[in-house]
Amino acid sequence: MRYKDTGTAGFTLIELMVTLALVGLVIAGGFSLYFFADRSFVSGTVSADVQADIHLAMQRITNELQLAHTINFQEPNDASDENLHRLLVNESGLVELRTSRGNQILTSMNRGVADYELSFGTIDVDRNILGIELSSRDEKAPYSLQSEIQVLNIRPGQTFMGTGPSDTIYFTKSISQKERADAEVVRRRCLISSVFFDDQDPDLDVFRSFRDDQLQTTEVGRILIRWYYNVSPSLSDALEEVPLVQGIVRAFMRNLASYLRWQDTFHLLFVTTFATALLSVGWGRRRSRLLMEL
Repeated sequence: MRYKDTGTAGFTLIELMVTLALVGLVIAGGFSLYFFADRSFVSGTVSADVQADIHLAMQRITNELQLAHTINFQEPNDASDENLHRLLVNESGLVELRTSRGNQILTSMNRGVADYELSFGTIDVDRNILGIELSSRDEKAPYSLQSEIQVLNIRPGQTFMGTGPSDTIYFTKSISQKERADAEVVRRRCLISSVFFDDQDPDLDVFRSFRDDQLQTTEVGRILIRWYYNVSPSLSDALEEVPLVQGIVRAFMRNLASYLRWQDTFHLLFVTTFATALLSVGWGRRRSRLLMEL
């Protein structure tokens, strides 16, 4: 049986294999490019998350330590103190603040994001300068941030306890009962602040300025200040038992504060009025003389 030649030619097996190989190379290249871009995007996202995490944690650490009353690089003897705070990296590699009221995670709760390392050290003992370094140990997202802060509320005569560097820091922020009692004693020594005005009252600042800027600059003023602080506790006790008198004296102190606040203006008005009156009298007398001469 004969077949008629139509003049068309098909693909040979070799041509088909070459075509499939080329298509396979194109697809493989496309998938390689996709996976590379995906890995780059994920890596960039993780790095950005780690950097943001570290910056936020450092800001929180700074806020906590700047207001500390005591700083200790080693665990104190009284580790059960309810006022004691701890900053450290926990077993999961996350920065944690531990207090008697509970624990707070300062970095991301996602353990897969990063593994952190924390270090504290002394920069300047005399100025209470503390050094902090927070870094990521994740090889895919290495990042480190260093900061130096001044601890503002260190008690007079105290300094940092223990030696750094340390991966854990212990600090207190609360005022003890003894400090509260001492503060109340000092507060009751001032009649104005303990009976008449709150600590944040603007009128209280007026009396403080008058004390510091005027009374404190003269010997008589300093004697009056010492006498005032000596009699203030007894006067405070007496006025607290007579609310009516206390209200009357408070109203007087308000008016006195207003006068002290505007005393420069009052003095200027007084001098201006007095000078105007003198000029008026002088001009009136001169005018009278001129009229008499005429």
